[in-house]
Amino acid sequence: MIFIIYEDKWVCKKIIEQWKKYNSDKFTLDIKKASKIWLFNHYLYKKIPKTNLPIITTIHHIEERKLNKKDFEEIDKLTSYYHSISPRTNETIKN
Repeated sequence: MIFIIYEDKWVCKKIIEQWKKYNSDKFTLDIKKASKIWLFNHYLYKKIPKTNLPIITTIHHIEERKLNKKDFEEIDKLTSYYHSISPRTNETIKN
């Protein structure tokens, strides 16, 4: 079961609602029942409760001029798996 942390903005909300609709057996609103956490908006990493659960972090895109290296280092420490659909973002994460 996956517990999802996301920002309740239009696009993110729509994506998550659709994902939940087609994966209703894979998510939970109760973190105590979760086996993973999905951090759908990487900048919300400070909202992750202390846990030993694996964390999947989605990074939609990275703007180099806005990239806070300290925050990214903290996100990287917490993240077990990254999810990105952008080849450029994938390359940035690897480096």
